[in-house]
Amino acid sequence: MLHFKTKIECETAVRAKIYEIGICDDVKDELLITYTKQHCIWSGQVIKLGIEPDDINLHYLRCYFLYLNGDKRVFSWKTILQPKTFNFKISQSYRNSIYPYIINFRNNNSILQCEICKNNCNLQIDHIYEFKNIIKDFETKYDVIWNKTIDYFEKTEINHIKFKDNNFNNKFIDYHNTFINNYRVLCRTCNTKRNIKMI
Repeated sequence: MLHFKTKIECETAVRAKIYEIGICDDVKDELLITYTKQHCIWSGQVIKLGIEPDDINLHYLRCYFLYLNGDKRVFSWKTILQPKTFNFKISQSYRNSIYPYIINFRNNNSILQCEICKNNCNLQIDHIYEFKNIIKDFETKYDVIWNKTIDYFEKTEINHIKFKDNNFNNKFIDYHNTFINNYRVLCRTCNTKRNIKMI
């Protein structure tokens, strides 16, 4: 957390710095660069750190890395504060496997408001049938048992966490994609309520 004493102090300072800098295609701020280098998708192939408006959260800014090969990857700077546990790596590998489908939905979706409350702030892409349940069902169907002594993960050339076993990765993608039309746009508040009752 750099020189900060708590996660909250660090999060507050980073958020303030992002909005102080504003929209920028080549961030030079030392604090922000040092902090974002801790993200799991950073690598030596990163040539620029940028800040841009979020394409669905109209009043918010987001960060992205631009890589040497021309790829651009938007990332959540808050995940840097999360411990990189075994379960975190599993979750990230699952999420990274279906990331292109999330981006495709964003790029082809004209709805810029919450499906439930019609709010247009703090929007998120949500799985109607929850992603955690898709994973649970998949692991049950294929008898997936994790062993913490085994390293199932690797990093791509741009430092994404992924499963080493491409067959396993592709099997999950195929299973995930059987849930047709399973995306929707929700605001953070409505999405959070899913943990209390099903919407």
